[in-house]
Amino acid sequence: MKKRILSIMIVAALAVSMTACGAASDETAAESDAAATASTTEKADEEKEETTTEKTTAEETEAETTAETEPELVMIDAPAADFEYQYDAALGGLIITDYNGSDPAIRVPAEIDGDPVVKIGEKAFTSNYSIKKVELPEGITAIGKCGFKECSLEEIILPKSLTTLEVGAFIHCAFKEFTLPDTVTELDEHVFFDCDALETVTIQANITELPVDTFGYCDALTTVNLPDSVTTIKRNAFSNCKALTTITLPDSVETIEARAFDGCTNLTEFTVPKNTTDIPDCMFENCTNLKKVTLHDNVKKISGDTFSGCTNLRELILPDNIERVGAFYNCDALTVTYRGQQYNYTNFNELSDAVYANNS
Repeated sequence: MKKRILSIMIVAALAVSMTACGAASDETAAESDAAATASTTEKADEEKEETTTEKTTAEETEAETTAETEPELVMIDAPAADFEYQYDAALGGLIITDYNGSDPAIRVPAEIDGDPVVKIGEKAFTSNYSIKKVELPEGITAIGKCGFKECSLEEIILPKSLTTLEVGAFIHCAFKEFTLPDTVTELDEHVFFDCDALETVTIQANITELPVDTFGYCDALTTVNLPDSVTTIKRNAFSNCKALTTITLPDSVETIEARAFDGCTNLTEFTVPKNTTDIPDCMFENCTNLKKVTLHDNVKKISGDTFSGCTNLRELILPDNIERVGAFYNCDALTVTYRGQQYNYTNFNELSDAVYANNS
């Protein structure tokens, strides 16, 4: 009997042992399967990442290659059939009134049917989004009102005969840089208005003034080279040129009109030309990063609101013989020095009184 009981106990123990081993084996297999799955997933992720990286690199390389190998524009002689024109007896030649072609780079003919082409007329190329480069022939003396307005024009080759750019000649063109030749003596308003890709401008001698809104809203403009022939900067000439951090005006400048640099939010320093005696209304309004303005001894008047909204303007030294000082609204960081005395936003009224007293 005891032997039978012992045998039953041994069998039971073996059964429990086999069940435990089976469970352990199942657990081990599950762990092995999970590890294999994780390994497979990780490998797939790595392969996906490598594929994505390779794809991105390939796309970048392709983009770079495309940029490097993009063919240069081939200039063609535009046929007379692509133009509409009219004869002007006073000018003694043809005015181009419309361009109907779609070629991206063209040479405008010097003559059509035996008559010389003397002018690009009003809106002749306006809203032509295919044109990127134009060469104008010798004999053209003027580009009319809005002649190339809202074109995709990136480059224009100007003739030596050109003397006049009329109102808005290049409004919203795609120039990145522009050099105005010294043959041009008449520059009208808004010529480069809203050329938001324009970064560098060089104006050669013979221009005496920058008209109203010459470079207004040229958001990318950073470099301006002006000749000593310039004597006048008209209203809003550089308004809202948000990339402009500094500009050097020639000492030949005598007159600067209101809001010339209004909204130039990144302008940090400015030196008033030595022949400029009056600083006009709102000249630097909302130039929020302007920190320093240097005046010379010839400055006689600073009008009201000249520095309105110049919240970072730090210092201003007035010449002893200044005759009038306007308000300094919202110039809470500004310290003004006048005849050895310092003034700030708490006592600017006293500054005005002191200037008045010294000129009575």
